Amino acid sequence: MDESKQPGQHQQPLSVLGGQQLVSLRSAQQHYNWKNQLGFLIHPKIEINIIPDHLSIAEIGTGTGVWLLDLAKNLHAPVKLGGFDTDISLAPPPQWLPDNITIEALDDYANKVPEHLIQAYDIVHVANIASTIKDNNPGAVIKNVMAML
Repeated sequence: MDESKQPGQHQQPLSVLGGQQLVSLRSAQQHYNWKNQLGFLIHPKIEINIIPDHLSIAEIGTGTGVWLLDLAKNLHAPVKLGGFDTDISLAPPPQWLPDNITIEALDDYANKVPEHLIQAYDIVHVANIASTIKDNNPGAVIKNVMAML
């Protein structure tokens, strides 16, 4: 491993990531396939219109950020969007993101969620994390997601 590169840091634009480009393309294709099949990004029974003032939505396992970026285009209210992943190297650099989206590294299995994330979100979206569950026990991830609500 090249020691000059830190995990989770953006080293080069997405267009020159080589093998990672295939991962990004597969992620985007999977996102749009699911969206087209389901017909929504947030389940219609979750009435986001009734949440007052500033809605906050987090995504665990954000990867490329495609879900957050698509959601941002489809929301008409002020909303804070936060993306979290153990490795954010596939996400766009911060300067490419809309002002209301942040993406940061987060260890889903940390003993405790960082203080600034506790009860910070109204909705937490979790998808595609089955392969990251340790010892077939999602308890730590569920505990941390619940702490963010």
